Amino acid sequence: MSIPFLQNLKNRFPKAKITLIAKTELATLWHGQPYVDNIRKCTSTPKELSKLPQWLRKERFDLSFLLATGKDVARAHFKAGIPLRIGYDFWNRGYLLTHLIKTTGYPTDPKLTRKHMVKNYLDLLERISIQPKFSRPRILKEKKGHNQTMIGIAPGASFGPSKRWPAEFYHKLILKLSKTFEGKIILLGSSEDRHLLKPVFGRLNSKRVINRIGETNLDELMKWILKCKLVIANDSGISHLANALGVPTITLFGSSSPVWTRPLESRSKVIALSLPCSPCFQSVCPLQHTRCLKEISVDKVLSLVTRRLKL
Repeated sequence: MSIPFLQNLKNRFPKAKITLIAKTELATLWHGQPYVDNIRKCTSTPKELSKLPQWLRKERFDLSFLLATGKDVARAHFKAGIPLRIGYDFWNRGYLLTHLIKTTGYPTDPKLTRKHMVKNYLDLLERISIQPKFSRPRILKEKKGHNQTMIGIAPGASFGPSKRWPAEFYHKLILKLSKTFEGKIILLGSSEDRHLLKPVFGRLNSKRVINRIGETNLDELMKWILKCKLVIANDSGISHLANALGVPTITLFGSSSPVWTRPLESRSKVIALSLPCSPCFQSVCPLQHTRCLKEISVDKVLSLVTRRLKL
């Protein structure tokens, strides 16, 4: 979601050296991207964060944008004495910033969720009088040699069960797809997903289905996604990654909002139910029914997949 922000920043300051502080597990996303000059890997452990102010001070940055929502990262930039520190005042961190956008204190402030998250990031550029151009996130990766013959299935979502379409529904969808789709179906996800979903997907016994949940690093995950002609996923990192790689998705929304985090790839589609209680942005359904996901039928998803692939 932050890619258009970085592109606009680089376009405005083409001679500036832009250093991105990225989570260690996500750093590979940015390798080779023309709008980033340097990448510093960082974890969110207290030990690592304690080293950050000294490193920032040594690098003598003129300006920092706090795209991360946490208070600890903002405090590190404050301690480093960076002259300009720009961000949202999440978690009462406004006193650590020199330029800020006021919110209710939470990343799910209705003022933010009523527009796309890409726009939320771009709005920060306006704090220093840059008029950014809105665009969809794009990760530049070489697609040569990737024959898009597979369907990707990503049944996980790290945020919580309120963003996960029931695993049994995904299982039924896979069985039905196996009867009409001639190519292979690949299951994608994290090691956490593997633990949560093993009771359901451990029963799959088909040469047509490749289970790679919890068995890929990020670079391998991207290579598998690039082999897919379509990815079916919850509103999750894999859905956003596929779209940034130019692979269309069908994304299922539960507690989150397609207005805020919908895929911007033009061929992608979303399925979301407009229930009175949604979006609630809670990791676990506060009403204990998760109807926003359970009332999305397998046949509804299958019908959309069939139309997209013209099976």
